[in-house]
Amino acid sequence: MNALHTMYILLFTGAGFTCLGTLLQTRRLASRDVRRGLAALLVLSGLWALAVVAQLLASSFAVKKLLYTVGLVFGFGTVFAWLYFVSAYTGRQFHRDRKVVAAGAGLFGLAALIKVTNSIHGAYFTATLKATPFSHIVVDHSAIHWLLTGVAYTLSGVGFWLIYDAFKGRETPVTLYALIGATALPIVPYFLAALFPDLLLRVNYEPLGVAIFAVGVLFFVQDSFLELSSPGHSQLVDILSEGVVLLDENDGVVSYNDHAKEAFSELTQAGNIEAVDADLAALSVGEQCIVTTTVDGVTHNYQATRKAIDTGPQFIATAVTLTRVTRLVHLEEITRVHSKVNEAIIEEQTQQGIKERVCDELASVDAYQLVWIGTSDGTDVAPEYVAGETDEYLSEGLVDPASGDTAQDPVVEAVTNPDQPPGFVETIDDEGGSGWQRAAAKAGITACLTMSLSPGEQNGSVLGIYTSAEEGFSESEQAMFAEIRETLQHAISAIEAHEEARQFQAAVNQAGYALFITDVDGTIRYVNPAFEESTGYRTSEVIGRTPDFLTEDTDCVSVWDDVTSGSVWEGDVHNRRKGGGHYWARRTVAPVTDGSGEVTAVVAIDVDVTDERVRQQRLTVLNRVVRHNLRNRMNVIAGNASVLLHEDEPTPDGAEPAAQIRDTASELIELSEKAHTAEQLIDASENSEENIGLATLLKGLRDKMASEYPESTIETSLPKNSDISVDAALKPALVELASNGLEHGGSDPHLRIDATVESASESDREEVVLTIADDGPGLPEAEREVLENGEESALRHGSGLGLWLVNWLILQSGGTLDISVDSSGTTVTARVPTQSSQKTYAPNRSVSL
Repeated sequence: MNALHTMYILLFTGAGFTCLGTLLQTRRLASRDVRRGLAALLVLSGLWALAVVAQLLASSFAVKKLLYTVGLVFGFGTVFAWLYFVSAYTGRQFHRDRKVVAAGAGLFGLAALIKVTNSIHGAYFTATLKATPFSHIVVDHSAIHWLLTGVAYTLSGVGFWLIYDAFKGRETPVTLYALIGATALPIVPYFLAALFPDLLLRVNYEPLGVAIFAVGVLFFVQDSFLELSSPGHSQLVDILSEGVVLLDENDGVVSYNDHAKEAFSELTQAGNIEAVDADLAALSVGEQCIVTTTVDGVTHNYQATRKAIDTGPQFIATAVTLTRVTRLVHLEEITRVHSKVNEAIIEEQTQQGIKERVCDELASVDAYQLVWIGTSDGTDVAPEYVAGETDEYLSEGLVDPASGDTAQDPVVEAVTNPDQPPGFVETIDDEGGSGWQRAAAKAGITACLTMSLSPGEQNGSVLGIYTSAEEGFSESEQAMFAEIRETLQHAISAIEAHEEARQFQAAVNQAGYALFITDVDGTIRYVNPAFEESTGYRTSEVIGRTPDFLTEDTDCVSVWDDVTSGSVWEGDVHNRRKGGGHYWARRTVAPVTDGSGEVTAVVAIDVDVTDERVRQQRLTVLNRVVRHNLRNRMNVIAGNASVLLHEDEPTPDGAEPAAQIRDTASELIELSEKAHTAEQLIDASENSEENIGLATLLKGLRDKMASEYPESTIETSLPKNSDISVDAALKPALVELASNGLEHGGSDPHLRIDATVESASESDREEVVLTIADDGPGLPEAEREVLENGEESALRHGSGLGLWLVNWLILQSGGTLDISVDSSGTTVTARVPTQSSQKTYAPNRSVSL
């Protein structure tokens, strides 16, 4: 072995072992990809150099050619190791781009195939064995070799340009470029060997240049080299737990780490950030936003922040960091929803409105796939309201108990089982679970929470919330839903009570009878519209007063004592109207008690029975007239008829019984006609709204009495303001009173009729006071009872219908009567309300007395 041979062996052996020996130093590099790229470059360069050594030591020509071919493959591989290293070192992502990697692998495989099959086709190179200055092969390369060599140097030049582009405009040490240039030094001895074949061998000197570059990087300028690389990128890609996307000045994607790729799988194929996510592209430096992605059917939220990059390669302009905030955003959402639910409870006025608003608000949370309310129609459980996007679950997950699957959807179970714990949470088991769980898992649901909206009630409404969150429902969520459940239950109960109260109030307001409510002290707190219509008092005029201002001749204190002790009182009361009129009412007074039985209020109902009372009196009086008067008169007729029948011969004395029969029959006819006339007058007064002027009424009365009783003396007096009207029904009543006084006044009767106008108590209206005074013997007590109270007893009753007619007509016109009897005669005082609008009185009324 000569000296030159030894020198070559030592030179290439040193280069090979230097490359392989420095592999341990690459562990000092922080970036995994930079470390991998440089290690691959060192290994391939070292193996390439050792392949040259093996070739120089081999004695067989065939082995020499084989080792030369292996060295070519290793050498071509260093180009791709170099590009991988440069891409990682400069912060780019070509080495992670699947398309780029696939293209590089294809090119390397094709070149390696051409090289290793050269012994077959011989188109790549030809070799000859040369013995001087020592045994070695001389290779002549064909065009294909130079083509692939040009590709290799072009690709290497791309790597050099990437480094230059990354650091252009910055103060870069000359040493770095010198080391990079060392990789091109092997070209010099290769061309010199072609010119001086006796001095240098035509072998591959590239391993020597790579060895110099590797030793220089790792031992001489390691600190400066790493400082000029992209350590920020390396650390973000390999160390940070949050996602990072590096962008150039045109928003092109330069680099990203695995966490970013997990959030946005589009990064592997996108060249620009806008193709990944529009919200990320819209971010300006210093801005933040929340972006939402879906990975394997699960929604995730990230806080994206865009920052400027002031260090590292110049082409990296900004970095977008992605911090996962799914749980935080979810908590913010449910906090917002909690507030919205409270707003819905306040704003909505119906149970259904609240239920629908709550479902819609909860379904607006991204994680809540389905929100629905289940209720029972008595046999099956059906959705009352549904919100969300997994309606298909309702058709697949609601298990019919009759199907034999004992495990039911939690909402269905809660509807049919009111003893289920409140806020029940069930986690979905998608492996071997029941039918509803498999359907839920298919819809992406991970857990279900149920809450009863009507606790303790069989077949009540149950709200179900189905989440797709990986963690299901957190403790904070369950606590929030416990508050929502309690609030909803109270709100729905309050609305139910309010709806019942509103329905009751509507019924009371529309009732046809007067109603008022007082507190336990008897102070009126509420009256319904029928009360205002019946009494003439407005609500504002009676609230705060006691009912005794309304009722006459009733011991209100005694009644109230009975009612507040828990009893119900019922009876007829004589009420006064605001306009001065009166009416009879059947009053029922009952206590209102609380849960403990204590009286908290009193409710009174007045039903106007004036017409009923008059009708009853009319029936009673007519019955009495028919039963008593007719019986007495028939007895007279029967007795006189017997006298006539038992006489054998008619005598002049028989004329008297016959006359009595005639007179009694006439009286019966007159009584019948008077009863018929009274019936007509009362019916006419009930169905007529005719009024008559007071002056016209009294003048007509005076003229009528003077005509029928010419021997009488009649005096009348009118108020100064006589241009007022009264109910026309008063005319027959006054005629009856005047006729009764004159008929019983003796041979020269005297009658005085006075009219005055006074202000009615508790009213803005006026009332007319009519006084009729006679000088007769005085009205019997039985007749006075008829006029004043409309009453009579079985033993003491009026003799006819006239005074009853007066009572009925005065009462019908809203008036009252008062009678006084003394030694000078009888005085009857009638108080009747004036009428607001005067109507023409028809003097030819169909009936009269």
